[in-house]
Amino acid sequence: MSYARGIFPPTPEGIKLLKSKFHQNVTISYKQPGICETTSGVKSYVGYVHLPPGTLDDSPPPADPICYVLKPETCRPEVCERVVDGTARVKDWPDGQVSEEL
Repeated sequence: MSYARGIFPPTPEGIKLLKSKFHQNVTISYKQPGICETTSGVKSYVGYVHLPPGTLDDSPPPADPICYVLKPETCRPEVCERVVDGTARVKDWPDGQVSEEL
């Protein structure tokens, strides 16, 4: 039995879960990955928006797009070189592809 457990990744730690106030079955799981690690105090979050079947017209199976957020007051171009235009934007990639706009 220990061999079977060894082929799966470890259970993620530090994950927080929010329930949507707009739809009872939509949840968001996220954590702070420290993506702007070059400057201390910069807050960034990464996670998934869990959408139940039928939430999107073109998505019969469950859809879990990834989202990435940088807090505007802590992540400016002079603080974090990963933000190009100086504003924090939520970027979501339903197809799993990272946007070129960030």
